[in-house]
Amino acid sequence: MASVLQYRGRSSWMAFMYVCLRKGTMIIMKRNLIAVLMAMSMLLATLAACNPNPPAEETNPQDTQTTETTGVQTEETTGAQTEETIPVEPLVLVADGVSDYVIVRGENAFISEVTASTELQKYLKQITGTEIPIVTDDTAPAAHEIIVGKTNREADGEFDRDELGQDGFVIKTKEDKLYLVGGEQRGSLYAVYEFLEAYLGCRFYTETVEKIPEMKTLSLNPIAEDKQIPEFEYREIDWTCFENGYLCAKRKINGDFAHGNKEPYNRIYEELGGPYFTPADDGHNLSRIIPSSMLAEHPEYFAMSETGERTATQLCFSNPDVFQITLDYLRNLKEQYPYSTFLPISQNDTGGHCKCDDCKRVNEEEGGSSMGSMLRFINRVAAELKDEMPDTYFWTFAYQGTRNAPVETTPADNVIIWLCSIECCFSHTFEECTTQDKINGKRYTEDLKDWSAITDTLYVWNYSTNFRHWNQTNPNFDVLLEDMRFFADNGVDGVHDQSMWGSIGGEFEELRCYLLSKIMWDPYMTKEEYYAHMDDFLEGYYGPGWQSIRAYIDLAEELSEPQCWGIYPDADRVFTWPAIKKVHSLTAYPEEFTADMIRNYESVDWSQYWNWYESYDGAPQILTEGERLFAEAMAAAETDQQKTAIDKSSLQMAYLRAFYEYKTLQIAERRRFQPIDRMIEKFMEAHPDDFTEEEKTELRAAAAQYARNTVYGAYGARNRAMAERMISHRIYTLREGYSGVIDNFDGLDFTKAPGEWRS
Repeated sequence: MASVLQYRGRSSWMAFMYVCLRKGTMIIMKRNLIAVLMAMSMLLATLAACNPNPPAEETNPQDTQTTETTGVQTEETTGAQTEETIPVEPLVLVADGVSDYVIVRGENAFISEVTASTELQKYLKQITGTEIPIVTDDTAPAAHEIIVGKTNREADGEFDRDELGQDGFVIKTKEDKLYLVGGEQRGSLYAVYEFLEAYLGCRFYTETVEKIPEMKTLSLNPIAEDKQIPEFEYREIDWTCFENGYLCAKRKINGDFAHGNKEPYNRIYEELGGPYFTPADDGHNLSRIIPSSMLAEHPEYFAMSETGERTATQLCFSNPDVFQITLDYLRNLKEQYPYSTFLPISQNDTGGHCKCDDCKRVNEEEGGSSMGSMLRFINRVAAELKDEMPDTYFWTFAYQGTRNAPVETTPADNVIIWLCSIECCFSHTFEECTTQDKINGKRYTEDLKDWSAITDTLYVWNYSTNFRHWNQTNPNFDVLLEDMRFFADNGVDGVHDQSMWGSIGGEFEELRCYLLSKIMWDPYMTKEEYYAHMDDFLEGYYGPGWQSIRAYIDLAEELSEPQCWGIYPDADRVFTWPAIKKVHSLTAYPEEFTADMIRNYESVDWSQYWNWYESYDGAPQILTEGERLFAEAMAAAETDQQKTAIDKSSLQMAYLRAFYEYKTLQIAERRRFQPIDRMIEKFMEAHPDDFTEEEKTELRAAAAQYARNTVYGAYGARNRAMAERMISHRIYTLREGYSGVIDNFDGLDFTKAPGEWRS
């Protein structure tokens, strides 16, 4: 299960050596020959600067260096050769709509290699208009071939499949042949998509939005070797926009945990090589192993509290019956899902771990972590079932009370730890933030390093969304790369990014997924490369107005930088928010008030008086500037796709405005009285002869209630319109839990803040 690691410019030599020693392997990756030569030259220059006695004879690099370029030929790459450059002949895959190349795959090719060859053929036809035929390797070799996957066209040992693993690949040319070769399960398919993207300029932004260049002649400069092996063996993005398996393959996402265990291939279809693992059951499954309904009959199965009470929060891991019941449960799971290789034994999504004498003693021996008794229990289960299920791993979350690694016990070799970051600050990097109330980044980084030191396989369950407001701007793009690099530096083998479920999201879901897939594959890209990918996506997805969208992202990052927040923040926790200012005295009333106006209260626009006493000192900058920038982007849009994309993403502005307006309405009701009621009361006190005693009571109450109904009614109407707009974009959920579901409007109260519409 241990990953094959690559080294591509780690930020710390010490971190690099630590990971190499722990994993016991290192692979130096090469994008192309020039990159390697440049890196070697820089290293030699550094060493030379440190050496006061250079060698007597030096070799001029220009005497021996061969310059090779990669990619499709352009004027820039085919210009005049310098004296030091040895000319190279390009591979002309298609010349003016004609090709003498064939695509070769193995006669008994793995199913994903068949898909790889047909996908290559499909996209080359879209690019050039020419369909290059596919043949199998039982045909005689041709002069010009594109070899896809494992075939007899490669020399013995030419491609090390053990090194490449399931997903690694090599892109290279050799004479007049192009090789797109990788690990049989998914590597060759990834090689094809990487070739289309990196060398031919294709882009796979979303399931429906792609950029495919058009050219009648396709000429490829020689490629010395482009070998890529993923840093993380398991990569999953749990966002709805990644439901399509082909998009996952194009973005090199191989995880399918989020889609359950109904069949072996839910999202990463069989023709795409299948998922990295197929789960059975879900996380937090102790309540399914022994349900709470058994508490009355068998309280001894459940966790004991500090006061000695047995509760159904967790299980008691020292009880022998719990051990046997767990074995039976897992055997049944394996029987139901024989293709599953990952079975969970994971705590419930609560606290309340067992404090009985036996569990407490074990946890104290393990440094005070509740994971102590749990991990010993899981190791016993894994040992008992190892011979029965030799292909199966047992996994558990290191989560909240079990997050800390035990000091004595280490996970068995068929046990996988999934470390969760749920308590962390997500506005700053894990290494940077030290101010979060519940848990700061420093403590989390220490826990991760502790786990990495005692287990050969460590996964991370991370979060990149706002679970209280899925459609609210979540400005954390600037930390994603650094956090992913931190995982890689410290021996993490797999990353699961949990986000919203149930529907598409209204923030920057598509952009976030695109960038996450990039950095999961290559966490060591530079920041310049990272933001180049961002800009490329923005331009391809939103069109000519993309720079306004980028300006909004930058503004959101800037305005939120001083704040710290976790996974449940309101907008006024994320952004700089205006202060509340006093407008008028509580003893005053508007000068234009008259007795007739109060008597005819149904003809008055009370909204102008709602915040007459107190209000925000202006609207938040993120809202006013954001609305302007999205309007600019929409004005520049040229296609229906671009307009739809901008309208969908601009829903975060409507969401922010709805939140701001609700908070504004709430300012007037912070006290025990209604603002309109207070104004009318003060007017009547100043004009006692204008009203009868009966009117003073009835009019005050009626006018105040009418004012509230009309003000909140208008607010609710705007919210309903926003909800209808969300539904038009297939956005059916606003937040975590059933309360966030808006697939129908029955029972929704739109006069509340977004996210609170369903009680």
